[in-house]
Amino acid sequence: VVMTEVAYTLPDPLVAYRNAARWLKPGGYALISNGAAEACFVHALLNEDWNTIEQIVERHGYLDHVGKEPVVVSMYTPERMRQDAAEVGLVQVESDVATGTAAVLIHALRRAQQANQEKVPLIAAVAGRLTGIPRMYIDILRKAA
Repeated sequence: VVMTEVAYTLPDPLVAYRNAARWLKPGGYALISNGAAEACFVHALLNEDWNTIEQIVERHGYLDHVGKEPVVVSMYTPERMRQDAAEVGLVQVESDVATGTAAVLIHALRRAQQANQEKVPLIAAVAGRLTGIPRMYIDILRKAA
C-alpha cells in the first residue's frame, strides 16, 4: 500500500491508517507519508498567515481550502507517525524525513519577487548544504504476520 500525503488531509487521519491495515495481507508493507508540521508552520510564517499559525499552535492543525472546499490539515511529527501506525496494528520498519529547505527559499524569493535566474546558484547551494527543515515524514510499515 502506498499513501502519499493522504492521512494528514482527512478529518480523521486514522481512517487512512485503518484502511492501509485493512488492505494489507499479514506481513504486507505500506509506505505512508505525511506533511511535516514544521513545513506547515514555515509556509504560514512566510505567508504572514497569523491565523494559520495560531491554529497550528493551538490545534496541531489548520483549515485550508482546495478551491472552495474546506480541508482540515493535521500536523504530523515522527512521533505521531509512529503512534498512528501502532494504533492500527502496523509496525514501523523504517522512517525517513524528506527536507524542503530549498523549497522554502524559493517560496521566500517568490514572495519578495526576487525569484530569478541569478538566484539559481544560491538555491543549489542551499539544497546541497542546508537540509534541516522537514517537508515530509515517510514511514515503511509492516502488518504483523
